[in-house]
Amino acid sequence: MADKSPKSGIKYYALMFTIYATCVLFGLIENAKSVAFPLIKDAYKLSYDFQGYLVSISWYGYVIFCLVAAFVLDRWGCKVGIISGYTLTLVGCLVTAVVPYFLTVVIALMVVWMGFGFFEVGVNVLATLLFTENSAVYLNLIHFFYGLGAITGPQIASGFVNWLKMGYKGIYLAEGIITFVVLVVVILTPFSILKKVDSPQNQEPSSCGNLCSLFKRPYIWLCSITLGFMEVIEFGASNWGALYYHDVYGLDVTKEGALFVSMFYILFAASRLLSGFLIEKLGYYVSLFSSLVISIIIYIVGFLCGVNGRWVIPFTGYFIGILFPTYMCLLMQIFGDDSARVSSIIIFLSGATNGLMQLAIGYINEFIGNQWGFRCNIIYTLIPIILLYFVRMHAKRMHKKEKEQSTQSASQEQNVQESSKSVEVEMHPMEEKEVKVETAQDNTYVIVAQEKSDISPEIVAVDPKKNPNGSIPEEKAVSNTV
Repeated sequence: MADKSPKSGIKYYALMFTIYATCVLFGLIENAKSVAFPLIKDAYKLSYDFQGYLVSISWYGYVIFCLVAAFVLDRWGCKVGIISGYTLTLVGCLVTAVVPYFLTVVIALMVVWMGFGFFEVGVNVLATLLFTENSAVYLNLIHFFYGLGAITGPQIASGFVNWLKMGYKGIYLAEGIITFVVLVVVILTPFSILKKVDSPQNQEPSSCGNLCSLFKRPYIWLCSITLGFMEVIEFGASNWGALYYHDVYGLDVTKEGALFVSMFYILFAASRLLSGFLIEKLGYYVSLFSSLVISIIIYIVGFLCGVNGRWVIPFTGYFIGILFPTYMCLLMQIFGDDSARVSSIIIFLSGATNGLMQLAIGYINEFIGNQWGFRCNIIYTLIPIILLYFVRMHAKRMHKKEKEQSTQSASQEQNVQESSKSVEVEMHPMEEKEVKVETAQDNTYVIVAQEKSDISPEIVAVDPKKNPNGSIPEEKAVSNTV
């Protein structure tokens, strides 16, 4: 059994710094896109469908490398996985800052999001290994520190634009330098206190066959698409919110747009930090349904308010913030011991769903109108309400079926026990004697029948020459066994 990590000392706090610094950097770089992506669109004079390609392709880098990261961590451990994430993010940021063509920018940003895939998996695995006590508190703090990075990301990105005068390239150049500094710290951080639990030889090998079989289950796809649409509305503010107010109302993405995204993530982070106890009290389904319905109401009011809706719509962040962690808790409740494997597949498929929808939003803006992609968040929020209803119904049927099978198995076991008791009563005379067969020195078979309470056994010799099959004389067999 794995030893617990010591809860004091420089090594322990260095690993805590690695976790929370990675979360802040993850949130900061990812949500700087609310400022950077509109600047990229303007710099290359892109249409909205190409803006959708930019968002979607970079996101698929994250989705695919979540799976790659899982195998890397399983083979080489947490430190290699997290350093790989920093390396990819660093290379992607620096390349984005120097390449001159849109296609190369897309590829470079995809590399950045590949690093995010390693961050997502690596941080969660490291936290699981390190925080063996009070894990709920520490894991909630992880979401909070990501939110802290997401809050400050747009504001810091705007500062880099104004300071360096390099447009989006200045954002990624500065973030690349920050990433390099943290990478050096992570490389120097000892992971030795995890070696007993993190070493590959102490881990069970991954079973690709078992994981692939999950793709054949329709219920897994239902759960995945439901989570995918929750991710669509979660990333709507940072991907399309600032762009919406820029293109429809002419607001500056580096000022009003950045403030809009920051307000959203302030409430988003506060929700993940403060709502846990209320969610446990209300229940997962009630919390999810309520949050989605309230978000729709806020969206409707916000869009009706026009340009002033930028002060209303950020309040969806408080209710959207609980969706992902609460839904993951729900999956643990539904799938029980199998939830770890199932969740990894659901996260992958939900990410793929989100990527497709980001591309669809780009097409909506391009061919229907630049105001409709973000406004359709009302529909994107309605869809998971409907899907969540079917998730709940199917889960009830699953649990009912499991309960019936459990009851049937218990009934069968009880019937077997009653049958065995009946046989014991009918065969009671047999219990009075213990029968065994021994081989004597002259190769004759000796049947020993002894009363359990007797001292002297009754012996019957059987000559194998007269009984070549070694059979017991019928009259003796009967008399000594019945």
